[in-house]
Amino acid sequence: MNRSTFLKLASALMGSIFAKNKLSAQENPQAETPKKSFKFTLQPYITSLTNTEGFIVLATNKPSVVEVETIYEDGKKRKFYASHISSGIKHVGNLHSVRIKDLKAGEIVQYQVKATEVITYWACIDKIKGRFKMGETIVYNGTTDAPLQFKVPNASNKIEIGVVTDIHGRAKHMCNLLIHMPNPEMLIMTGDMDHWLKSHEAIEQRFLCDASDFTAGKIPLYWVRGNHECRGALAEKFFHYAPYPDNKTYCAFRQGPIFFLMLDSCEMNNDKSATNGGFVDLVSYQKEEAEWLQEVVKTPEFKEAPFRVIFQHIPLYTEAWPLSQKALAALKKNPKKKPEYVNPYNTFRKKLFYDNILKDANIDLLVCGHLHRYVWVPASEKMNFPTFVCSNEEASIITADNNKIQIKIIDQTGKQTHDLLEIKAKGKA
Repeated sequence: MNRSTFLKLASALMGSIFAKNKLSAQENPQAETPKKSFKFTLQPYITSLTNTEGFIVLATNKPSVVEVETIYEDGKKRKFYASHISSGIKHVGNLHSVRIKDLKAGEIVQYQVKATEVITYWACIDKIKGRFKMGETIVYNGTTDAPLQFKVPNASNKIEIGVVTDIHGRAKHMCNLLIHMPNPEMLIMTGDMDHWLKSHEAIEQRFLCDASDFTAGKIPLYWVRGNHECRGALAEKFFHYAPYPDNKTYCAFRQGPIFFLMLDSCEMNNDKSATNGGFVDLVSYQKEEAEWLQEVVKTPEFKEAPFRVIFQHIPLYTEAWPLSQKALAALKKNPKKKPEYVNPYNTFRKKLFYDNILKDANIDLLVCGHLHRYVWVPASEKMNFPTFVCSNEEASIITADNNKIQIKIIDQTGKQTHDLLEIKAKGKA
């Protein structure tokens, strides 16, 4: 079954289940609530996949302990366990991110996920301390015809990437976009996937389950942090869903002909803004990110890649940035009001990342979102690499070989909505 068919069936099935549950409650309001069965609420997806390691992320509806068993091409097996820090203590909870290792470039790795419900954990029962009680064990390993497996990335000469952005909790809308995608080798969500990170249930039900279903545990799913991911009670837990190396919210890696810079543009407001209630220190964080980036662009892997592409949420604003019709109308109404591109915080970010680092790094393309509309800004004296802004009403399919990158934009019907964009290789940095 292909992913398009699966998504259609899943949507219909979920609607049927919800309707049935609602009807049962109406027919017998006094009925005793049945005990919830132990299950996965977020099917496993793989992220931060390099040619040596990666992460498997999943969630269960009850506290559990999780084991991931990998099976390599030589027949060897390894078991890995969730641990949010490297402590040797197995994580007990609902959300799990499991680091897997010993990968080899180009290898096909099969895996299965076992989750065991933890009913009692370090409890004091009958005056005996440290009692444990385990429940049911469930297994996720795909099907006989389609076992759960992934291909470890290598420096191949082709890649295809799916991109969605600024979904803001519109799960059905995202499904309609994903249904019309071909079979990309990775899916990237470039931020603002919901209005804020309110709860695990909201994150899963409003967009992440659909993205996970689409990738089917077989291709990497990347979630780039946007300004709205910096907000909400679970903002601090973002990296549990997007576990980049060293518990940071940015990373860099090579896959196919592209060297990926997954950058965190953080908030659109300064740290003292009422939007975040004073609970952020993002200026310092971005300075750390810039120090890290300064070293990344010096590496041979970065310099020798045919293409170097940035994925981040907020564009790097310049004086040449085209304003929306809404912004132009506001500017006409109040000529003294400064447009968004001269926001002091955006000016700080442009100087920190572009002027000090990226201007001389031979970047080929910046892919972002945030503006909720399609924008293409060619390279110029203002910024020496092109910027592509994805619309929140469309999906983008990026294909690359050693000579060129092409970007196709489609709507919810699968129709191509803009001319094909093409970026030719400039060569090594």
